[in-house]
Amino acid sequence: MGIYSGLVFGAPVAFSKASKLKGLDHSYPSGHTLRQRAWNEFKPDVMKAPWGQSVIYDRYSYIDLNNYKWRLEGFEWNEIREKAKELDKKIDDGIIPVRKGPLRIVEGIWLIDVDGQQNIYVLVTENGLVLVDPGMEIFSTKIIEQIQMLGYQKSDVRWVLLTHCHVDHAQSASFWSENGAKILIHKNDFNAVATGNEITAWWTVHDEKDRYFPPVKKDLIAFEDGDVIDFGSLKVFVCHTPGHTPGSSCFYIRKDEKNMLISGDTIFHNGKHGWMGHPYVDYEAYINSLWKLKNFAVEGKVHNEEGRLMVREPIKYDILMPGHTAISMDMVDRDINKGIEIMSYTIQERKKGNDYQWTEPYSFFAERIYSKAEPIRIEYR
Repeated sequence: MGIYSGLVFGAPVAFSKASKLKGLDHSYPSGHTLRQRAWNEFKPDVMKAPWGQSVIYDRYSYIDLNNYKWRLEGFEWNEIREKAKELDKKIDDGIIPVRKGPLRIVEGIWLIDVDGQQNIYVLVTENGLVLVDPGMEIFSTKIIEQIQMLGYQKSDVRWVLLTHCHVDHAQSASFWSENGAKILIHKNDFNAVATGNEITAWWTVHDEKDRYFPPVKKDLIAFEDGDVIDFGSLKVFVCHTPGHTPGSSCFYIRKDEKNMLISGDTIFHNGKHGWMGHPYVDYEAYINSLWKLKNFAVEGKVHNEEGRLMVREPIKYDILMPGHTAISMDMVDRDINKGIEIMSYTIQERKKGNDYQWTEPYSFFAERIYSKAEPIRIEYR
């Protein structure tokens, strides 16, 4: 594996299997009171899914959850659609509260919520802030406002860590680069962000005026599968998970005694997966990536008492932090297993000649339970 070198605040940077990324010490003397208050004030509302999972719901997943319940109660889908419209209006009218950022996930890990379903994360380190997937340029003002609510400033953002190159995750990377942040992305998505080419999917943006992707012209750094990015008080383990894009990656971190998976668009709550409407998507790579996450390990245990066989034990994730929608606060193994089920079904349908690309899992599984469908045949890898 190669080593990628650059400069971060005058210190050399090297990415390898045990790579280091370090910046200047920063004590944050200002904003201390705000940070203490933020810890107490910005607590999320955690709800229980029907199967007992603890979840921070966004508005759309909350509606999906109710669709699931209504279907199992026997409502037909035309009735459910009307009930969902009523629920959506109650959310708009403020009758039912929905999450608003910033929200504390664990100590030093924050959710920035800009549009009700886009998940942007702030990781606090001793050397500055890491901003994960800051999304569209139009989100930048809201991101800065919420960072300030936490007691920090725009200038405290030292790094932008990208799960992949798509416009809804990475369009603002150039903005943050121009404001002094280093941009980190997997080498297979590096060129897309450096040139703003069509792999960034800028052409999918609904509003025509936002259909562009400014190339990142400086401080763009590539990482690889297996790299460990050392931010001083926080280490980020890279797991390359292609399928959605060639360079899609997930990040494992250990924080506040929790195993946390930042998953981008590779796996969402309840097994939802990323949009697959691109000419370069790879379904086989996608399901391989899900199995890779399921078996991902960074520090193992000896299972053979004689010490002759070293087997790394897969990580048991405590929290799933996806790029969109709900955040799972436990039972992440269920999310990954459900994702494997859905992708198995998708691959099998495509082999039959059906142009099957994506499904909403709450409705998908509710219908299968209600109709007593046969179990999905799992595609093992």
